Amino acid sequence: MTFTPPSFGEPHDPKGRNQGVLPIRSVRVAAFVIVSASIFACVVICVLAVWEMAASDTGWRAVASLGIISGGAFAFCVVNELFGRSLGAGRPLAAPPGDEPAA
Repeated sequence: MTFTPPSFGEPHDPKGRNQGVLPIRSVRVAAFVIVSASIFACVVICVLAVWEMAASDTGWRAVASLGIISGGAFAFCVVNELFGRSLGAGRPLAAPPGDEPAA
């Protein structure tokens, strides 16, 4: 018996039950892009605030907004996966044509 460790890039479920309401991979990619863009914008705003090109209050607001956006993206990923499991996502609604059980 051999043991194959799961990869960390994809959720591992040998029976294919680990599905979200929306595709998990797409949701994670969207969350990554949104959070990455927010981090970039936050860094730019904070540098402008350090060099007094923007009000210092703007930098703190940018950091607070980054926290809210990151928390929202994380919560959406978790809720997508939880509701996908509870709604039975990933199960076919009907058998594909030709796969009907023999009578």
